[in-house]
Amino acid sequence: MCAHLEGARAASRVGCAVEVVGTLGGGNRNHVLEVRIAGRRLVARRSGRDAASLEWEVALLDHLASHGLRAPALIAALDGRRHIAGITMQTWLDGALPQAGDWPVIAATLRKLRRHDDGHTALRFRRWYPSS
Repeated sequence: MCAHLEGARAASRVGCAVEVVGTLGGGNRNHVLEVRIAGRRLVARRSGRDAASLEWEVALLDHLASHGLRAPALIAALDGRRHIAGITMQTWLDGALPQAGDWPVIAATLRKLRRHDDGHTALRFRRWYPSS
């Protein structure tokens, strides 16, 4: 429960009352919450990465969305910042686990992602996940 309260306080820094719906599963390095602000379903995420890494991630999401890839939009705080103390607020994307017939669409999406990679994505992933 303390994690929920801590996440709600941090998420409220965007300037609105935040209703914490619950913790989302699957996060490996981040604490991720489903939240609602004025009835709008959003995701609040707390990352331990440094500000430069978060800036890179925000820019990458913007870049991919501008090329037609489905990516969450970042919700800026009232003062315009898109992350505060490691917290980002993002739009909610509905989805489901892939089924057997989805793999051609997944492959096409990965090809599109690769076409719009600015050349730095692979370098950053090597930094996060060094080879042994």
